[in-house]
Amino acid sequence: MQDPQALVQQAEKELTKSLFHKPNPGAASILFSQASDVYRKRGDLNNAFVCCQRGADLNVEGEILTYLCQDMANLAAKLNKGAECKQYYIRASQQQQRVGKFGEAAQNLFMAAAYCEIEEAKTLLQQGFDIFKVENQDQRGVVCLMDLIESQINSTLLQQAMQLMDVARSVLFGKQEHAFKMDKLSLYSVVICLSLGDTVKLDEVFEYFGDFNGQHALFAQDLIKFFKEKDAFYFKETVNTYLTKLKLPQEIAALLRGIKIEGDLDL
Repeated sequence: MQDPQALVQQAEKELTKSLFHKPNPGAASILFSQASDVYRKRGDLNNAFVCCQRGADLNVEGEILTYLCQDMANLAAKLNKGAECKQYYIRASQQQQRVGKFGEAAQNLFMAAAYCEIEEAKTLLQQGFDIFKVENQDQRGVVCLMDLIESQINSTLLQQAMQLMDVARSVLFGKQEHAFKMDKLSLYSVVICLSLGDTVKLDEVFEYFGDFNGQHALFAQDLIKFFKEKDAFYFKETVNTYLTKLKLPQEIAALLRGIKIEGDLDL
């Protein structure tokens, strides 16, 4: 494995003007990117982010800038840079739109929405859906959003996942073609609330179900009932029954099995 500091020094040398050498920001961008990759493989995310940022700030148009912008956004999220993540995901989206990667651009707008206040998040989410609509891929937009939410749950970014679900419901709620997916989102929200012990939010998110007689809503209703009654046995039975019936993703199954109820029982 190469020495990342040596790669940084080479990048800086490429930016130096001398009698026999003019600055080459393109080569420097690639070297900064390589240094970032090495740092990341070593687990040094802070230096990986710094190298990524230095490479991106050279603004060399093309594939390398697209890669650096995306990498910078992902590293910012892993480093829990909070509100800063929004600007990095938006920049990645803008760059991807410039090079015609519209699906990835829309997904980055969805990611940015997870780090915004609710009204700005709605705007970003709608912009992402608009990109998919222009590409005649309306349904793919909803699928990508669901995949993103599930990946955030898998990464235990539960607050960001909840934020995205709140915004998604406000943008898509009431649209019949998305009713089934909205009920899945509502169930996910209930599970996260139970996992976080947020009983106040729990009652609020339950109201978002479109079909209160559907399987997702009935599952949520039983979960809430047995959780509030502190009935660990029937809570576990309900989880086991519906996990098979609804074919829920592993991320949700893991959260459900991790919920503890007074009176005990490991799920």
